[in-house]
Amino acid sequence: MDTSVFNVGIIGLGPKGFYGFERLLAEIDQLDDHTDMCIHLFNESDAFATGWVYDINQPEYLLMNYPNKYISSVPRTECDAMIPMSSYSEWVSKFTGNSISYEEKQIAPRAAVGRYLKYYFNLLLKAGSSRVKIKKHITTVTAIKKGDSGFYIDTTTGAGAGLTFKTLLLTTGHSPAISSAYQTASNCDYTIPFVYPFDKKLTPVKSGTTVLCKGIGLTAIDTILGLTEGRDGAFKKSESGSYSYTKSGTEPFKIMPFSRSGIPIIPRGLAAINLKQTSFFLKHLVEDTLKNKRILDFEKQVLPILKVDIEAEYYHRLFKHYHYEYTPSVSIEHFRNVQKDFHKRFPKVNQFKAQSILYPKLNPESNLQQAVKNFWEFWIIESEKKESPYAAAVAAWRFAAEDFNRLYSANVLTPASRSIFQNKYFGLFNRVAYGPPVQNIQKMLALMQAGILDFSYAKSPQLIEKRDACYLQTKTQKIEMDYILDARLPRGFSKEAAVLFNPIAKPALFSHTANLNAVEVKCTRQGHPVDASGAIEKNMVLYGTPTEGALFDNDTLSRTHNDTASMWAKNTVIQYIQSKTALTT
Repeated sequence: MDTSVFNVGIIGLGPKGFYGFERLLAEIDQLDDHTDMCIHLFNESDAFATGWVYDINQPEYLLMNYPNKYISSVPRTECDAMIPMSSYSEWVSKFTGNSISYEEKQIAPRAAVGRYLKYYFNLLLKAGSSRVKIKKHITTVTAIKKGDSGFYIDTTTGAGAGLTFKTLLLTTGHSPAISSAYQTASNCDYTIPFVYPFDKKLTPVKSGTTVLCKGIGLTAIDTILGLTEGRDGAFKKSESGSYSYTKSGTEPFKIMPFSRSGIPIIPRGLAAINLKQTSFFLKHLVEDTLKNKRILDFEKQVLPILKVDIEAEYYHRLFKHYHYEYTPSVSIEHFRNVQKDFHKRFPKVNQFKAQSILYPKLNPESNLQQAVKNFWEFWIIESEKKESPYAAAVAAWRFAAEDFNRLYSANVLTPASRSIFQNKYFGLFNRVAYGPPVQNIQKMLALMQAGILDFSYAKSPQLIEKRDACYLQTKTQKIEMDYILDARLPRGFSKEAAVLFNPIAKPALFSHTANLNAVEVKCTRQGHPVDASGAIEKNMVLYGTPTEGALFDNDTLSRTHNDTASMWAKNTVIQYIQSKTALTT
């Protein structure tokens, strides 16, 4: 066993793993001598830097759900990158010839973003290899064990066997292995528990069949497009901006999505780019709570304030449309008085409540297919309007999320209300604030018009599964399904899945908190895992999805949100310097 080499491991090389790798190289680049360090990059596939979410081989019709303006791999911390890097808009403009300002407003295919990530990863790999040893391993890490001098890992291929790792960064992301209770394997041949990658998972679905799609969110839209446009169906855009669909004959006969609420996701238009936050009541609550070390109940004390922010964002835009002059609200009482005065002066204007955004009533309730159509057509119009009050209302959560994360990560929510937020409100706010681009919803409407996409059973139908058949039914109707697709992304991982963080593994290097049928890894705000004895492991850091037990809303591409990798890289280099000093004294 060679103990003279300082081995560092990054487990999971999607975008977060790439960011951690970049920060480590940047820190190493400040050193004069680093020839005895080796960085090991572990990934389950050859999709280094992209993961399956931004795989460069996926279809071009799978789009980002926000404009290019927000995509950038350029580091935001003090240490400069080893190589010059640019934002996605700057990078892609060099190939298209379009202006950067034009590219910032476009919606990129996820594969194109993957090519951007891989481009800089390869440049860093080349530049870094001239300064430090780097080894890529295509394998699955199945266990991590702690010894006296560092960590040891087990992999499916034996890669890394016999090595001692001084520090580890774990960025495993939304791996299919980290499955929710809803995505555990089924004994039924007609069930597909995870839809990515499409070229493998959706292949068994035969043409002319009836497909049940669990979920009406972003993953469901990907799945629906994969079964239609991905099977040579053709969308055509009219001069008015609407789409029509021409069948290829290889798609399913019916695709039937459903969810507990039956409420579809809200699309995001380009007009939302220029929206600015105008209401700060939640921010004030957070600052007061952290200053005075209070403990809050989410539904009783946080949600009501968030609803006021939603309503204030709506009214601030509405006031502009009516040229109503107002003084920015310094208190909720002041805002309510301004709101009351506005409606007194404009009595024909309907009052707005946050509830209408969070829990909208589908109309007509007796015809869910028509109700979903009405819902999406309304939001397509609003999402493209300049200064739309409704668009501003749904943006309120995007504005407030960073402040809410301060509450979440400070652990000042009661345990019970924290669990309620995770199970009841996390998905709700995502549905409202983080929707797909408008064109994807226009495609959904075209598929409804073509008779393929059917929301007749969209709201909490009863699912009856038998060994050789599956039925979907409501109080008034029943239909047989040929396939069940789980088109939802997992949070946490199942207790039964044999994965890296499994709490039943021995020794218990990781501990967990229960969340319904899934569990989440316990860690500190800095990403250090907490073991079964309550001890903090400071030479290991979680980044991204694995930190969701402690940190909220881990945006895959963000370089600033919940950044635990920068400090890990800095501390790794400090430990490396200390190890060299110890050898020479």
